[in-house]
Amino acid sequence: MNIYALKSRLEAKMKHKDKHLSREERDSIHRAYIKYHKQHNEDVIYSIAMEELAELTQQLSKILRGKEQFNNVALLEEMADVEICMDNLKMLMNTDNEQLEYIKDIKMQRISEKIEKGEL
Repeated sequence: MNIYALKSRLEAKMKHKDKHLSREERDSIHRAYIKYHKQHNEDVIYSIAMEELAELTQQLSKILRGKEQFNNVALLEEMADVEICMDNLKMLMNTDNEQLEYIKDIKMQRISEKIEKGEL
């Protein structure tokens, strides 16, 4: 979707306070996406995730070089794409969400320790 169409749809949704998709609706879409690609080419799921991560990297690079504003719709779009891909990967791999949350806790605690020690 081009950035102007995305901005227009975003503004309309925010203006009308549209409700978000439910967790069940999102999960249903993820399942359909995974089912489709498992039938055709599962590797595409991984490739698309890598592409979306690269696009987020590129957008962040533009911000650092002063070519884009920090808080812009293009950045939010890339962040959303990456989150969607992460959700697809988690579902595809039957990720144990509790285990993933514990790993995030451990990593966040390490960051906190580094902050306290002045090692960042």
